[in-house]
Amino acid sequence: MKKISVFVLVLLIFALVVTGCSQPAEESTGNKAPQSRSGNDLDPEEPDSIDFQTAQSRESLGGVRLGMGVEELDKLLGADFTENPLEEGGYFGERVIMRHYQNGCNIVIGQTTGEVLQIDVSSPEYPTELGVKVGAPALEALEKYREKYPEFVGNQSPDKLAGWFETEPGTLLIFSCKENGERFNENLTKESKIHGITLGRVKFFD
Repeated sequence: MKKISVFVLVLLIFALVVTGCSQPAEESTGNKAPQSRSGNDLDPEEPDSIDFQTAQSRESLGGVRLGMGVEELDKLLGADFTENPLEEGGYFGERVIMRHYQNGCNIVIGQTTGEVLQIDVSSPEYPTELGVKVGAPALEALEKYREKYPEFVGNQSPDKLAGWFETEPGTLLIFSCKENGERFNENLTKESKIHGITLGRVKFFD
């Protein structure tokens, strides 16, 4: 009889332990602690930041922006151009196509990316976002941009490059105030004019 009592007592204790273990660790009261998300849990379609090296530039020349695709470019400028592909892309890092528009605009397009990599203009038909055009007084144009943007300092020298402006991270707007197209903008006078404008990526110039 004593053995039966002990056996029953053991069964009762076992039943209580099993019942206690089967209860959920947290009640669904809505007060759960928030779970932290690791980097692997992030939504792949939710970028952490904008890559200014690849996104379309805010600055433009006549509406043409860096990073613009060929289809958008054709809609904007039409088909009045000649082009020649280059086997060697040089510092662009890919093979490129050089487009030459009849009204003073040359555009470098990546053969792999299909995007505008650089724009060079020698015509007033392609103003900057601040309205500066080829033919404008050079000193006034540079001062207009100095009020808003810093002049670029490259890796080759600690000095500022006159007429070179980093209008946004990774993007350079370069004025040429020499008739021969050089981008060396020193010793300017009141008679100096803007003869060319280039829009490109810092990584291709520095």
